[in-house]
Amino acid sequence: MSAAAPGPIHEDDDLRIDRIDGRGGRLVLAFTGIGHGSGGLQRAEFVRSASQDGANTVLFVTDVKRSWYSAPGLLDRLRTRARAVWDELGQPAIVTIGNSMGGFGAILAARDLPVRAVLAFGPQFSMDESVVREPRWRQWRANFGPLPVRALDEVMIGGTECATRFYLFHGTDGVEQRQIRGFPAAPHVRHYLFDGAPHNVALPFKEAGTLDALIGAVAALDDTAVHDIATAVGARPRHDAVAGAAR
Repeated sequence: MSAAAPGPIHEDDDLRIDRIDGRGGRLVLAFTGIGHGSGGLQRAEFVRSASQDGANTVLFVTDVKRSWYSAPGLLDRLRTRARAVWDELGQPAIVTIGNSMGGFGAILAARDLPVRAVLAFGPQFSMDESVVREPRWRQWRANFGPLPVRALDEVMIGGTECATRFYLFHGTDGVEQRQIRGFPAAPHVRHYLFDGAPHNVALPFKEAGTLDALIGAVAALDDTAVHDIATAVGARPRHDAVAGAAR
């Protein structure tokens, strides 16, 4: 069964949320990237992958002005809408996914919502230039309000345990290394690197036809399956690659 077309449940100058109803017991928040897609996937592909062909209820979250979720009140409105849907569905497991800016949002959502698992392709660790000197995407900085976090370790590390499992994927080419360095090593973080690859690291899974399987494995917290799917397309755990360019 294929996913239906998404329909808007919230739209203002800064934030758009579209919803697809699924037949299963999982809520997915899919955060779009700079191009309002996900890392080389066309919108229809993104819809199908996030919904797992209609199994999941999905909220597609678009930061309209590419503010890295810093527009005034944006996160409050997102939290209110997402929690209302979560309650309506009987409080199922929540999974968040996203690419680049959307990956940043997918991680950030775990601060405000009871997220079970995060799948983030090429997320930024920080858009605060006192933390990471980031030369990309400067055309969008004029849209930034006060950044919601100085860096994402504020979300990912919260005491000795964390209820959320984070699955991160990065290429190590060029400026990506600046963002990789800050991501914490922790028991609840699974971080994979594609040596020498550019920013768009969702593409290997798309080209191999394993993106849907990866999303399913992440949602199930199946670390063995995630590892097998990732290494089959050339990724390796960061702790194996960390002696190289990533640190």
